Amino acid sequence: MQFVVYVDEEGSTGPPRETAPGDPIILEVAASSRLDDVAAEAIRTGGRRFRGLYYYGSGGPYYSAVSLRDASRRPPELTAFPRVVPDESGELLWAEGARSRVTIADLQRAKAEGFFSGDPLGVFLERPMYGEAPPGWHELISWLADIGGVLSLGRMLLAVVRKMWEHWKDRGAVTPFAFLDLIPARKQWDEQHLRRLLGLSAEEASDLLTSLGYVEPEDGSGIWVVSDDPDRSELRRRIIEDYLHRTYDNPHENDE
Repeated sequence: MQFVVYVDEEGSTGPPRETAPGDPIILEVAASSRLDDVAAEAIRTGGRRFRGLYYYGSGGPYYSAVSLRDASRRPPELTAFPRVVPDESGELLWAEGARSRVTIADLQRAKAEGFFSGDPLGVFLERPMYGEAPPGWHELISWLADIGGVLSLGRMLLAVVRKMWEHWKDRGAVTPFAFLDLIPARKQWDEQHLRRLLGLSAEEASDLLTSLGYVEPEDGSGIWVVSDDPDRSELRRRIIEDYLHRTYDNPHENDE
């Protein structure tokens, strides 16, 4: 299959780009090809054009990945790279720390499961910009411990995070932000799907969903939905507003 790569030759000093600059490099890849290997091949193919623009570590070139919305367009619009991708087992890899393990097939699964809006067969290699590291798992655990003194739901979530965070970190979740972006953002979750994505037991999945304000269906479908009881959703609201510093969207505020 063909994979489209655009390479940043100028660096990104202004506002985020809306489209990929320059001409693409088109490579033949297999579904099992690792994205980092494809990126390295694209830079080698560019030869002198890209010499000195990217430096290499033991695993390949350093770059920030940005997705193409439609790799067939010229120039393509840019959209966010997926923060998580399901591997062949169905469990999540977290791109921030496990991108070296991400394959083209993983990107295709991420697209099929709705984890990003881009094209799995194209990428923009942006020269990396470095800034202050975001808070890590220990900071979240400390925050939940403080919240747990007020909210029993905080203690419930804390127990799951304490048990699982090292496993998730081994799979690339260097910080908790992709986890916090992913789980509370959805208005409903299929419990079996969530268990597979996060490697959870039935009890752990139930505790995670309950702590974040989801309620178990009475019809036995396994589809948990955000409760319309503000007390049940209080921890979810605090995570979104106080920890992620975003606006909480009450899914029931417009209900009749």
